[in-house]
Amino acid sequence: MTKHTKDQDTSFLPAFVDRIEDEVAVIILSDAPETQFNLPIQYLPPHVAEGDHLRLLFELDIDSTEATRNRVAALQSTLATETELATETETTIKL
Repeated sequence: MTKHTKDQDTSFLPAFVDRIEDEVAVIILSDAPETQFNLPIQYLPPHVAEGDHLRLLFELDIDSTEATRNRVAALQSTLATETELATETETTIKL
């Protein structure tokens, strides 16, 4: 079960380290044991060991999301302008 914090922009999932193989931890979600994934141990807290329980924190990065949306909108605008110019050029050439 996903737990929400007081700040609705974050939530966390309980999980545990099932095993560590070749510097890669196999993480299993506590509430959904059929769901597991591999994660290089460099991304985990120091001294993490097999059997340790974790809280996987998810936080919305609103600033990054907004910057990406703005960048995509600018690219779309540029492409639309270039498409319009190319269409006008094709029309001019055909005449």
